[in-house]
Order: sequence, then C-alpha cells, then structure tokens
Amino acid sequence: MKKIVIAVPFNIIDLGEKKIGADARFWSSLEKEFRKLLLMRLESLLDNMESLGNVDCVLESKADVYNQLTDIRNLENLIDEATSDVPVKRRENPLKLLGLRLATLITPGDRVYKKLESEVSSDDANEIKSARFLLNNLDLSNPRPLGYTRYLRIEAGVEGDEIKIFDKIYSGVYRMDKLFEREFKIDIEKCLNMPARSRI
Repeated sequence: MKKIVIAVPFNIIDLGEKKIGADARFWSSLEKEFRKLLLMRLESLLDNMESLGNVDCVLESKADVYNQLTDIRNLENLIDEATSDVPVKRRENPLKLLGLRLATLITPGDRVYKKLESEVSSDDANEIKSARFLLNNLDLSNPRPLGYTRYLRIEAGVEGDEIKIFDKIYSGVYRMDKLFEREFKIDIEKCLNMPARSRI
C-alpha cells in the first residue's frame, strides 16, 4: 500500500470563546449540508504552513470564508429540517457516533473521548443526533473570519482503487458520503502524479 500525505486548508473563524477551522477544500463536497459540522476542527489541532513537515500535496482552498459563515449561521435550521425528514430511532449507546467523537476535538479533554471507539453509524437519525450534540458545543451566534488559513495533515493509503484514510472523522465521512468520496479520490489521484509538496 502506497502512503500519501495531503494538507487540507481550513479557514479560521472566531466562534465566541473558540477559534475553529472550517475545511476550505471539501466544504461543498457533501451530499448533506449538516455534515459540514464534521469538517470543523479546533485551530489548535491544525498546522501553519511552516510546521506542516513533509506532505505530498497542499490542497488549495475552494470555499470562500464568507459563504462558510453563512452556512455556519444556518446549521441549526438545516439540522432542524433534516430531523423532520427521518424517523426517530433509539440506540443503546448514543455516544458511539462520529459527531460525538468530533465533539471531543472541538472540546478537548472531554471525558466522553474514551467511549468513542465504534465505527460511524450510517443511520440518518443517529447522525443528526450527533450533529445536534455538536451544535451544543459551539457558539454559532456571531461567527467572524480571522483572515488566515491553517492546515490539517491527512495520511491516506492507496492500493489500486482502494483508499484508506488515517483520520477517523474524514474516514467516516468518506464511507458515508458519495460526493465527498468522489472528490477526495480525485484529489488523491492528482496528488499521486505530482512532485512532492505540489499545490493542487
């Protein structure tokens, strides 16, 4: 399996007491709008260009930060609309969800982290429940752009047509979202044929 490392750009946004990065490459590459919550990370978990180290490709931004701000303001309404479209289902352990795992990245040190070891649920009702939990960890009332970019290093393994992503959140989104899968594959394939540290 060939290993490849890409750097994904994040626009940094002020959300009250937290500085959050919003993925500027794949923000619009999602089948369901509320999954944009899964493409957000604390700034402290991201790198600047100088500290990235060895990467095969640096992805260029595709999302305008002001469009992202509008989307962020609308997330609660989007989740409310999504909730009305799916039946209510129960699950024995609602902590074992991708969104809750991501909440630990947005709220570091949260004790729930050790409980989040299962695979992603593809069930819409549970996914929306996760998104709602995430919203409770964010102040979306007055998001402000901070005018700079940080990067997330993502390592992937490529073998034939198969891609394995060594990031739990992005791996989960890759498995459950066909549009994201297609766009991510395109970038990986481009990167495989470029010189080291290329911008694509």
